[in-house]
Amino acid sequence: MTQWKLKPWQLVTLWIFGVVFASLIPLLAIYFRSRFNGDHLTFDRLLGHGDLLLISAIVTIAAILEPMRALDKVKENRQAFSCAMAVIGGMLLISCEALWYACISGDTLIDKHVDPDMFTVYGSLFVFAFSAVCGAICVSIAAGGK
Repeated sequence: MTQWKLKPWQLVTLWIFGVVFASLIPLLAIYFRSRFNGDHLTFDRLLGHGDLLLISAIVTIAAILEPMRALDKVKENRQAFSCAMAVIGGMLLISCEALWYACISGDTLIDKHVDPDMFTVYGSLFVFAFSAVCGAICVSIAAGGK
């Protein structure tokens, strides 16, 4: 049986397409549902309720699992430290994403007509991009890349 050996950059590319782009499918579903209902969906209505924060948390969870899977193969202290820092940073990021989404959800429960704000839109875009970049770094660390 032949075993494939992928280079770190190939693993990062596969991870980005497999995890990051696939995680955006729920937003596509929201967009298409609004188009079929005849609603005019704006960018701030699509991202202003914090859905991208939940997606970012899932991307971050997928990211920190990569170095955790590779910890048994780590032979150098420097690489073990990188794995540990990636996991700790990922856990902090997940906590921030979840807390921010909980605040938005709480506001929505109290006042059913909360207008999406641009801070949530651009903040969630930044957090999602940051999660994706951190995830690529975690995959590279797990693959033994530099």
